[in-house]
Amino acid sequence: MARRPRGSPPAKTLRGGKSKRTPALRKQLLELLELGMLDKDVCAYAHISPAFFYDWIKRDADLEAAVLAARQKGKVQCLRVVQALADPDGVKALPHQEQKIRLSAATWVLTHMHPGQFAERRIISTDNNRDCPLDRFFPTANAAGEDAPKDLLDDDDETEAPEVEPATDA
Repeated sequence: MARRPRGSPPAKTLRGGKSKRTPALRKQLLELLELGMLDKDVCAYAHISPAFFYDWIKRDADLEAAVLAARQKGKVQCLRVVQALADPDGVKALPHQEQKIRLSAATWVLTHMHPGQFAERRIISTDNNRDCPLDRFFPTANAAGEDAPKDLLDDDDETEAPEVEPATDA
């Protein structure tokens, strides 16, 4: 192999492989997001990591805007299905069972993709008046209102260890 002359620049070499950031991949990602798929599922389908996806969005402002628009388009499509099926005159051509299935699917997508807006909020009560299945493991008072056994509630162990006499050589 011939050496390059002193002072000449090194030969240009290609570093790394081909870029995954292709227009075809971009189009595929946006189509999947328009369907209402989760980011992690879109990435898995396209064989890219979520870190790569989010890094690409961070580097490309046009892609970021397109991703937001695709997500909104998916949300609007689900809302249109829900609104059409909620209206009794909306979809008369579909059988009743198919209307139920489409409504159920659209509401599922909305509640799971946008839980802050569409998910049911449940308040969990911490009242002591309710029977709790954990009461049998952590008793504070029994059903009759009597105090729980003292040995279950004491944190300090009042029993002393028996004294051990030192061994004597006989």
